[in-house]
Amino acid sequence: MAISYIGNIPNTHVRDHQRKRLYQAEEECSFWDDINVLSINNIKHLVDNISEWAEIKPPTIILEGNTHVYATQDTIVLPYTDTQTIPFICHEMSHVINYNSTNADHHGRNFAYTYLKVVRQFIGLKSYKELLGSFRKHKVKYRRKRMQRRGPKTMTIKNGRKSIHDIAAENPSCKICKLFIEKQIA
Repeated sequence: MAISYIGNIPNTHVRDHQRKRLYQAEEECSFWDDINVLSINNIKHLVDNISEWAEIKPPTIILEGNTHVYATQDTIVLPYTDTQTIPFICHEMSHVINYNSTNADHHGRNFAYTYLKVVRQFIGLKSYKELLGSFRKHKVKYRRKRMQRRGPKTMTIKNGRKSIHDIAAENPSCKICKLFIEKQIA
């Protein structure tokens, strides 16, 4: 199987399962039609502002000598003039932020969540809403995973495990236990 990533990025074992859907969602957004190429100073300024906002070290910016557009934890590569635009920089900086987090997932839900926040902050609310709608249309997951609800598990008495009744007796303030017990008695 061929390697599908470039550079030193974390979690290379994590499958990039929604890359195609995310790219399709991007293509439908009008802010990607912005073809205003930024100067080197403006690119640096935008990258520095996003880095400061995200509380990360600004990455090294490489504008020549590569054939691919990509980002790592500490580098952003934009070798073509048509990639030196605000939408491309926001996308690649979202990778940099994501790769500097504890949940790096390439184009997964954490990247998409970060990307939405970057678009809202540095492109605007209208573009954020447009991207959010396109994510929904293309079924791009973008929310943080919900924490598992805390509550007693239904257990059997087999193998020395406690039953829900035993758990309810140990924790009389648990609303879930009370409801379960009431249903059992009724």
